[in-house]
Amino acid sequence: MFNPFYSYEDAGEAAGNTLPDTPTAIACGDINLNPQTFAALDDEPLRKSEILATARMSAIHGCKQAGLLLPMHLPARLTDVKVQFDFDAALSRIGVTVSVSSNDADSLEMEALSGVNAALLSIYSALRHHDKTMILTQVHLLEQHDGKSSPFIFANEYENLSL
Repeated sequence: MFNPFYSYEDAGEAAGNTLPDTPTAIACGDINLNPQTFAALDDEPLRKSEILATARMSAIHGCKQAGLLLPMHLPARLTDVKVQFDFDAALSRIGVTVSVSSNDADSLEMEALSGVNAALLSIYSALRHHDKTMILTQVHLLEQHDGKSSPFIFANEYENLSL
């Protein structure tokens, strides 16, 4: 059942509602931590959940504010923003993926990319006193479906990048 208001998923995470066949953009990026910082974060589940909750809200806010951040970009009325975090202990890396949907916008890649950057910066801000060597990397558009043209699906065509 469609509910036009933002709600919370079963896990207590902020979520919106997506209609089928709506324009959607998905972007992702990573933040690399030093192994000690990653281990310390992994050892404190409460602190980790607070940092990720703040990063999730930062991502949603970043998506909503893309029109203000980018002078030549018109704001879009978003119907859904989903944020996912992935952890790679072997590489001491946190990955962020943001999916954005709207009923009335054709191009949402700036919103998705702004959301990813806001989440990564929020994590950096929370951990900057422990680790000044963090690196934000691999921020890019994964997919875009606007309903008017062929969908864009990222294919790594760069020989010198390992994504």
